[in-house]
Amino acid sequence: MKYFLRVLLVLVIAVAVVCGFYIYKNGGIEKSTADTSLTTVTKLAATEKNGNKTLIASLKNEGFYLYKSDGTIILEHDSKSYEFKNWNIDEHAEEPKMYYMDFDGDKENEILVRCVASTDNSTKQKIYNLYMLDPKTDSNKKTTYKVTQAAQNTWSNILNNVLFEELTQLKSCNKILQFAMNYSSKSIPYDKTTGIVSGEVGSVGYLRALQDSKGNYLKIDNWYKGTGIYTVDDKGKISISVDINIKYKGSDTVQQGGKIVFGLDYSEKNGFYPAKKSLEFKPQSEYKVADPRNAATKSWSYTENNIDKTAPKTNTVIDWISYSEKFDSSVTTQSKSFAAENTDINSVSKIVLTDKYIELTSKPNTQFDTDSVNKREFSVIINEKKDDEYEIAYTATITQSGKSQVLKINFDRAYAAKEIKSFKVNFGIK
Repeated sequence: MKYFLRVLLVLVIAVAVVCGFYIYKNGGIEKSTADTSLTTVTKLAATEKNGNKTLIASLKNEGFYLYKSDGTIILEHDSKSYEFKNWNIDEHAEEPKMYYMDFDGDKENEILVRCVASTDNSTKQKIYNLYMLDPKTDSNKKTTYKVTQAAQNTWSNILNNVLFEELTQLKSCNKILQFAMNYSSKSIPYDKTTGIVSGEVGSVGYLRALQDSKGNYLKIDNWYKGTGIYTVDDKGKISISVDINIKYKGSDTVQQGGKIVFGLDYSEKNGFYPAKKSLEFKPQSEYKVADPRNAATKSWSYTENNIDKTAPKTNTVIDWISYSEKFDSSVTTQSKSFAAENTDINSVSKIVLTDKYIELTSKPNTQFDTDSVNKREFSVIINEKKDDEYEIAYTATITQSGKSQVLKINFDRAYAAKEIKSFKVNFGIK
């Protein structure tokens, strides 16, 4: 990380020399977002009788009231009125929210207003702005507010001018997409064989590619950023999340695969800037996959034997399995009866789970449904309903072994035994 910050320092200095736009301070980038068109004028508070204004937000306990009057925003506090021009607020789309706390650590509270600036006509997505009101009191005890705005161009300037991003599909497993970010003065190193990021970068995240009607993983065509959404939590932490939309070759479907997320800090001198160590890519939960950089290097196996030897009386084709089991990495073999299970798992004589695959061996004279393999109707889920739940199946094959058949489901990477607390295998369903 220290090397990463040194690289960032070089980049920021270069950009600052060209346009005076970025300043490096205390190991992070601070971007000046002050807008001189956002003016403030201090007046005595207007009364409801002589002011045609609408209350749009308030902090009643602190005595702050925010009004809108034609194109002017009015803040009232302690019998004084402060007017602001050139704000974009659509109070009809959503009521603005005000926050009153110390955002820059100077032991004096600022006011932050989060509001809808506009709404996308096609997607109906609300687009937000932030307005930071930083109070300044002169020697005559007159208070004015320095206003700093965070709009859509604030986050886009950071991503377009300071960082660059690449979306790739792994060579070793086209199920997995890789979204990597680095500073624009650096490249992103990849392993030539696997396509996995092989060096230090700003951030990298992984997600699952979409599949076609036959279950084959689609090839990415291109991607683009969507709308950036500003959020503020109850503790005053400001974040921005930007949708990443992915298009595939031969498909009209656009995958909303995840979000670029980073925090925003504020300082009086430089306005809003990216919070240190906050940059990351977060996949949508339904596309989450395990990090391929953490692939296991040590082989292991676990065998579960079915002690019920009864042969299937009617159905000799296994076309529906949904079987789950807790897993203890200290146990290598155990035996149990599958007879009480509702699906076709009792037609299986044993299960072998390893770091790279799971194998199901059928009872003699019983076979697995080949259509389920061809249609990719299979899945393996580890740690179901836990934070580290993943669907890890990649490919599957059926081979003959004497009078039995072996269904082998390969994983998308090698998994250490300690990564697995439970497993669930599905066949004939996803």
